[in-house]
Amino acid sequence: MLTLNRLKTDSLRIRAGRKGIDSEIEKTAYICGRFQKTYTVDSDILAFVDGKSVFVRPYTGSAISILEKYGFKISSFEIPFMEKEHSSEWDNLQQIVSAEEKAEFAIKCEKWCDDHDIGIIPDEILAKTFVMPDDGVIVTTRYYETNYLPIIGPFRKKAECDDAKKYLGTYYDANNQVMFVNRNGSTLVAKGYGIIPYLKNAGYQRIFFFIPFSKGEIIADPEIRKIWENTPVFE
Repeated sequence: MLTLNRLKTDSLRIRAGRKGIDSEIEKTAYICGRFQKTYTVDSDILAFVDGKSVFVRPYTGSAISILEKYGFKISSFEIPFMEKEHSSEWDNLQQIVSAEEKAEFAIKCEKWCDDHDIGIIPDEILAKTFVMPDDGVIVTTRYYETNYLPIIGPFRKKAECDDAKKYLGTYYDANNQVMFVNRNGSTLVAKGYGIIPYLKNAGYQRIFFFIPFSKGEIIADPEIRKIWENTPVFE
């Protein structure tokens, strides 16, 4: 669960008076003196002021909610942050924030499914399926190369579940494969039609999807290809 302390821990902390980049030090001292308990957003970068520090991290809506819960007010100030000087730290923060967003999105999807009577598929059944990676699966043939993304990909996730919800608890079957969107928003592919009774019993509805990994398509990444080849068949 995201808290103010967690927010600070998972942020780049720029302290007033610390040793470091001169331009950052000067700006931080001024900001800490004038903008206590405020936050600002600029180009997907969030900064908030508390004590003698400015905390900087990638923007998320949940972070704003936490700040406002603790009494922070929106303001406008120049963020004392030079990304090129903190590239490794910033890359790490982006990974942390990406994991936060994924977890928060899954919670929203599961709540929507609870409200719409979409049940839970047993873990032992899900364990026999192939989970589509968030950044997709690149496949090749003699004639083309393409990247198959999950049904609820990055753009639909940005919609905070509003556009994604129509795909939750749905499936399609073709070519002895079944693709479905699980309660947490992930896209899974099963080999064989034997999984369909579990989906129907959980309230899943059949709609049309384009199902990948057929007609001579070869998965480009050898590790992902091995996972797919080792996915068992539902009888």
